[in-house]
Amino acid sequence: AGGRAVRAAGEGLDSDSDGRRFRHKKRSGRMVRERHKGKTDVRNGRLASANTGGFAGSARAAVAELRLQLRSGTFVMNAARFGLFCAMAWSMNSIFFSILRVYNAQHEGGGSVT
Repeated sequence: AGGRAVRAAGEGLDSDSDGRRFRHKKRSGRMVRERHKGKTDVRNGRLASANTGGFAGSARAAVAELRLQLRSGTFVMNAARFGLFCAMAWSMNSIFFSILRVYNAQHEGGGSVT
C-alpha cells in the first residue's frame, strides 16, 4: 500500500522481520544538500567555491557571494548603512562650514551674516 510493506499484526512498526531496529534517515537542510551536490561550500559565512581558477572562477564566486548576501539581507543592510553614513557626513560637513562661515564673518567684518 503506497510502497510500504504490510506488516504482520504482532510485528512492531520500528523493527524488521529479523529483529533489527529500523533507523529513520535524517533529512538534511538546503545548505547541506547544496554542499553534498558540490554547488557551494559555506565556511564562516563566506563561499568557498570550487577550484576553477582564473578570472571566470573569481567572477562566479563574486556573483555567488552577492546572491547569498541578497538572500540573507546583508547586502541591503550594508547599502542602507552606507547611505546613512553618506548623509551623516554631508550633514556634518554642512554644519562645520556654516559655523566656519559665521566665525569668519564675525571676526573680519563685525557685521551680521545673511
